[in-house]
Order: sequence, then C-alpha cells, then structure tokens
Amino acid sequence: MKRLLILFLAILSLFYITGCFKVVIESPATKDVYLVDETKKAKVKDGKKVWYALWGLVPISDNTISDIIMKHDAKKIKVTQFIGVDDAIISLILGLFTIATSSIEVEIVE
Repeated sequence: MKRLLILFLAILSLFYITGCFKVVIESPATKDVYLVDETKKAKVKDGKKVWYALWGLVPISDNTISDIIMKHDAKKIKVTQFIGVDDAIISLILGLFTIATSSIEVEIVE
C-alpha cells in the first residue's frame, strides 16, 4: 500500500511539471519575417517566460513573439520553446494550483 501511494504521488507530480504550452509565432502586420533553419548563426538572442493556467491550456501572459520581433527589427529568426529548470521548479510548486510556465527563446539572424 505504501509503494502504491509513493507511485501515485510520483506520477501526480509529473503532471505538475508537464503541460500543453502554445506559443503564437507571428510577425507584426507591417513586417515580413522568415523562419530559418538551426544551422544559421544568431546575432542576438532574446526571450521571455510565458505563464499559463490549467497546466498550459490558457495563457495568462502574452504568448506571442511579435514584441521581440519589433524590438530588434528582425527579418530572419529562429524560435525555441522549452521548459528550463526554473520553469520545472515553478510548475512543480504552483502546479497544484494549475499554474505553469514555459520559456521562449528567439534568435535573430538578420
């Protein structure tokens, strides 16, 4: 019985640090922006943390990258979404309340 409880809690904690995170990759209406392959060298890297409710179902903060594109006047970019160690810790602590985070990194090539 004790092993079953430990297994149940371990599986339940995995749900706290996982989720279905959505990032909207769009450029502002006045700019043409292209996605490039991962072999291109980035000149500038910028990123942000996105907060979600219901384990990633509903974004609480802005989940688009258009503000980063405008800030750097980017024409060619690479976008990576990942769950870092800090995101996992936040999601583990706040996962009980259905709050989770994800990180977005935008690399400006040109």
